[in-house]
Amino acid sequence: MTTRSDNTSHVTAAILLMTDGERPYAREAIASVYGQTVRPQQIRVYVEHANAWIDEMLREFPGIEARRIDLMPPGQVRNLAAREADSPWVAYLDGDDLWEPRKQASQLEVIEDGVALIGCDYYLMDATGRHRATAVCRHIPSASTWLARRELMLECPFRKGWTFHDDSLWWETYRGWSFTSRVPELLSAYRMKSQSRSDGTPGKRRKLQVLRMVQMPGVGPFVKLATGLMHKAHRDDRYPAPPAFR
Repeated sequence: MTTRSDNTSHVTAAILLMTDGERPYAREAIASVYGQTVRPQQIRVYVEHANAWIDEMLREFPGIEARRIDLMPPGQVRNLAAREADSPWVAYLDGDDLWEPRKQASQLEVIEDGVALIGCDYYLMDATGRHRATAVCRHIPSASTWLARRELMLECPFRKGWTFHDDSLWWETYRGWSFTSRVPELLSAYRMKSQSRSDGTPGKRRKLQVLRMVQMPGVGPFVKLATGLMHKAHRDDRYPAPPAFR
């Protein structure tokens, strides 16, 4: 049984707040994990040593631990979080993204034999946190949506050379679609901002194009409606293998 009677779950949540650039979004990200209807049993914030501002912020969230580490790529932080987790399941949140309140509860409800990772769908939001469109998450779930068995993350770690779009590389390397289920609900939000690590990747370019179109006068409402309809048309409970693997 995954959910406990005290309304917590056997999940360790790792929030990645490594750089000072994530400071403007940190409180909202932490609150989105702390405020889950089924809260993770353990919540750790991974932060680079120099970011002393985290101490004052965490006073608002009793029980959350700040884990100070050297600066490293997100995949390596996730590897460390999996090694240190005290729970059989781990979940990750990049410090500029958000979880909806029922994210954990909805994913825990669909755990079944043979499933080692559960993804969910997400909104696209601008730098201010305003929901602008719906991401059509047909193929690869963002790492900020993952709920994964700790054993899986230990056996299939992120590799050291992966510094950009590491969740996509992980997915392709370990054939993630073969053991992952999908909750086709909008349970997370992906923040679009300039000077991101993923700038220049095909997925980021597509998202930025949608965001630009949404912000165009007279066009935005139609783009928002269109992305919402596309999402409803692809509400599957599994992620398909890329064409190259079929």
